[in-house]
Amino acid sequence: MGLAALFLCLGLTARFTGTVISPKALMENKWYFAPKSEMSDYIISAWAQAQEEYERIGSYKSKNLNFGVILIAVALICIIFNALISIVWGTN
Repeated sequence: MGLAALFLCLGLTARFTGTVISPKALMENKWYFAPKSEMSDYIISAWAQAQEEYERIGSYKSKNLNFGVILIAVALICIIFNALISIVWGTN
């Protein structure tokens, strides 16, 4: 059960990552007076990079959550078998 809780915690922990362009950075002279096509390329490439990072993190978290749920299911099956064995071969 403890291993399941560990994987569930790993899947639910928050991570701050990704390159997101702040509006403050876009207001600097470099980008404020840049041609629109250059600024659009910069914004789109940053969004694409952030999306790839979020997909990678989402995949990692989903694997941890799924593994945690599987471990909980295995633990519940073991508890049920333990109860059945205690009923059938248990002592008074």
